[in-house]
Amino acid sequence: MKYIDYREKLGIGFNNKEKAGMLADRILLFFDLLPKLIGTYNIDYLFEDISSEYFLTINEYPEYGSYGINKIKYNILSKKDIKEIVSRFVIFANISTSSHFSHNVLQTINDFLPETLDNINIQYEILSDSDGSFIFPKGAEELDLALVSEPLEWLNNYPQTKKTYIIALKQYSDSIYIRDVADNLRKTIEAFFQEFLGNKKNLANNINEVFKFLGTHNAEPELAGSIKDLLLKYDTLNNKIAKHNDKVDARYLEFLLYQTGIFIRMLITVKNGDVKEPTNAN
Repeated sequence: MKYIDYREKLGIGFNNKEKAGMLADRILLFFDLLPKLIGTYNIDYLFEDISSEYFLTINEYPEYGSYGINKIKYNILSKKDIKEIVSRFVIFANISTSSHFSHNVLQTINDFLPETLDNINIQYEILSDSDGSFIFPKGAEELDLALVSEPLEWLNNYPQTKKTYIIALKQYSDSIYIRDVADNLRKTIEAFFQEFLGNKKNLANNINEVFKFLGTHNAEPELAGSIKDLLLKYDTLNNKIAKHNDKVDARYLEFLLYQTGIFIRMLITVKNGDVKEPTNAN
């Protein structure tokens, strides 16, 4: 049972402010223990590099210092918002990957935040691409696993799709460029169909190809027809958004996000004849 589950079992919950404080405390403790893991010389060098490049000079609270590890501690302590605290640790983790630390050290750094977020029941997931890690707000845990995390992993075999999907996920996580999120989700499906079917047709022209593919893989005509209808409506909606610059209510972006995951997951599952696809290394 997670730490926070014990508290909630006793009727003692936590609000977001308290969770932010718990997260900051655990990150600071992690920093205090880190020198033992990577060595004092390495830690000084790493923190000086990060603080000079990524954090503003501190002109107040001199007790926290202006450089190195104390500067980063201040930047975390000064933030009350969970997402800001998580974002700053992600910066640290991404820069660490470019340092000459052992695989075990980097694994410890990369594992710390996801495990801590899970333990405190903070609803952010850490996803990765070629540029490093980024944070993604969790919705329903089962849906996020089945329709976001797993499809993202399966898309290692479809690089252009994965690249576009990650752009959409990053925009979604930042809650900005709402119209662009919808458009990039449409582009994700278009790229996926092209890579999956091995052609260069646009989304509208590939919908019938998907219908044919399902037919050759023993889909009932009624089921294949229903999926075709859903794809047609998905294409119509996204074209309306993209071509007419229609605003999208952010509350409905989650539907478009999960719908994209459903199409990807379904076709890969059908192709592989099982519920899971083996993961290929990048």
